[in-house]
Amino acid sequence: MTVVSGSLIVIGHFGHWYISLPVYLGPALAIVLWLWLGDRRARARAATGGSSDTDGASTGVGRAARTAASDR
Repeated sequence: MTVVSGSLIVIGHFGHWYISLPVYLGPALAIVLWLWLGDRRARARAATGGSSDTDGASTGVGRAARTAASDR
């Protein structure tokens, strides 16, 4: 009888935290997913040897530095 009532208590409390789970866990999972994808993209870029741009254009920071250097 104790085992049955103990498992019913666990199942009974499931509804209390199940409702708020997406509210608290959703943003945390989104941040973890964003960081994981960023790391994966960085590793893929490093494996290919640089920028992932197909036309050879550099990032905005490098372009700004080149423009500033050529304006001197």
